[in-house]
Amino acid sequence: MSSQFDGFPKGLPTFLSELQANNKKAWFDAHRAEYDDLYIGPAKAFVAAMAGPLAKAVPGANAEARVNGSIMRINKDVRFSKDKTPYKPHLSLMFPVGDAFDRKSPALWFRISPTQLHLGCGMMDFGPTGLKTYRDTIADPKKAKAFASIISKAHEAGGWERGTPKYKTVPRGYPAVKEAGGIQADLIRHSGFHMGTQEPHPKQLFTPTAVDFVCGRLKTLKPVAQWLSKTIGSAH
Repeated sequence: MSSQFDGFPKGLPTFLSELQANNKKAWFDAHRAEYDDLYIGPAKAFVAAMAGPLAKAVPGANAEARVNGSIMRINKDVRFSKDKTPYKPHLSLMFPVGDAFDRKSPALWFRISPTQLHLGCGMMDFGPTGLKTYRDTIADPKKAKAFASIISKAHEAGGWERGTPKYKTVPRGYPAVKEAGGIQADLIRHSGFHMGTQEPHPKQLFTPTAVDFVCGRLKTLKPVAQWLSKTIGSAH
């Protein structure tokens, strides 16, 4: 049984925009009530409502309606960043796809920034074991062709764009792929893989149709999510 969700508050983009312009602890502390009412409360309700429908749209997708579950922390980790502003001026959610809720698994993601909605799916970094598994899979011409077909169909179905490969050349140890060139040589240069899209806030976000709208969009990424889960998720 799914929970009812009536839509994100129309004041959420304004809160995020003001946070972006006043990204300081003093301002955030003074506006904590807005954070609770416009951001964290609706985020928990949305994730709870998404759990059942999303699992039907993308089998294996998991949702946990808590911070550090599906809800990403608004606080930034500034230890290794030149940008020392303390907060992320966006609402980010993740829905891992696999046997368990695991942040190392491929995931569907959802983000509301001050002006846009970002949706997508993937793994930002395969990790050492996952990377070898991915490269060995793409080194098989038939498997590479099958994955390329999945990517192409996802683009056609939902307008999803593939992320740019990290490496400029085919990695050492795969001479046959380098010689073959084409899509194999292109795909094997990724160190992670994701597809995504962004658009101005659709009106559905602020209505009771938000869950159906988002699930409908993410459903077209099901083959990509399941390929990553089956191929890479088990390598960790």
